[in-house]
Amino acid sequence: MKLRKLLIWIVPILTFIVSAIGYIMLPDKIPTHFNFNGCIDSWGSKNFLLIIGVVPLVLSFIVYLAKRNKLNSSKDANVELVFHFSTIVVSFVLLVVQLVWIYLSLVETNTMNKILNITHSQLVNIFTSIILIFLGLLMPFCTKNRIIGFRTSWSMKNSCTWEYSQKNCGIIFVITGVVILILSFIVTDSLLLATMLITIFCMSILCIIITKMAYNKYGKNE
Repeated sequence: MKLRKLLIWIVPILTFIVSAIGYIMLPDKIPTHFNFNGCIDSWGSKNFLLIIGVVPLVLSFIVYLAKRNKLNSSKDANVELVFHFSTIVVSFVLLVVQLVWIYLSLVETNTMNKILNITHSQLVNIFTSIILIFLGLLMPFCTKNRIIGFRTSWSMKNSCTWEYSQKNCGIIFVITGVVILILSFIVTDSLLLATMLITIFCMSILCIIITKMAYNKYGKNE
């Protein structure tokens, strides 16, 4: 609960800080769209970065105002959880998108080409790994619900199966994220997508097995 309350403000604030830093570093015109080949097909003002940075803060403020008027019922608690998680996820996704966007803008405007040399495929893998690590760290703190977490009929059996599943699946998510991140700098560019998909598939199988173990341990006798 405390971690969730911290994240709902920390992630949006961090997103805004990244926006401000990107705004200072980048030239007035930056890439705003890339085609399927990874080539720029549209340029625009860097002011859009600030707009993206403000959106998570607005969402957090709306959730804060809604919370002040909520009732103390289990239904309201679940709604609050969904709003909190949605705000954190949206803010985190925007944060990662900004980091990727700023990096690509720096590269395409020849500001940082000599410092870093990361391909678009590597960026996709890095983006995916960060999301998996973030979700893995967040999952153990999620109470039982039908929206958030690794959900199967086994993990949803009761609160014990849920907690066991989310704690251990969260660890698998983090490990998978780290593996994908490492593979991003080891595997050749043409094989990155395939290795990422295979790794995520293996992660899903392991998590399903974990939920079955949770059911056998805590839910089979119900």
